[in-house]
Amino acid sequence: MKNLLAATLVAFFSLSIIAHADDLSDRKQLMKSINGYLKILNAQKSDFNADTVAKQAGNVLAALKKAQSLFTEKGTGETRALDTVWSDASGFSKALTNSIAAATNLASIDQESAYGAAFGKLGQSCGGCHRNYRARR
Repeated sequence: MKNLLAATLVAFFSLSIIAHADDLSDRKQLMKSINGYLKILNAQKSDFNADTVAKQAGNVLAALKKAQSLFTEKGTGETRALDTVWSDASGFSKALTNSIAAATNLASIDQESAYGAAFGKLGQSCGGCHRNYRARR
């Protein structure tokens, strides 16, 4: 019985570690995806297409919403996420919420004249997170 209990505990904690490693991997992949969407959005400054903006800003929005659930624990792998993500969780959450609001606004833009300011707001919100919660290279 003791062996069964010990094996169960080992399995439980192993799954927990694997789950956190998956969160870290998912976070990294998610940020790479956001970067790809932003590159497409950046091109809209010179070749505006409202459908492309709505789709790519929607992709950014979905990714940012998913990110909210991926920063519960730091994990044990190599990451540029600073400890302040967790020690200042309310500040990090606010910064992420600001990015979500900016992406939501950008997704609604259908006029080229409003695009630059909305895209700039999203960029500023991304920077607000990265300056305070991500290590430099």
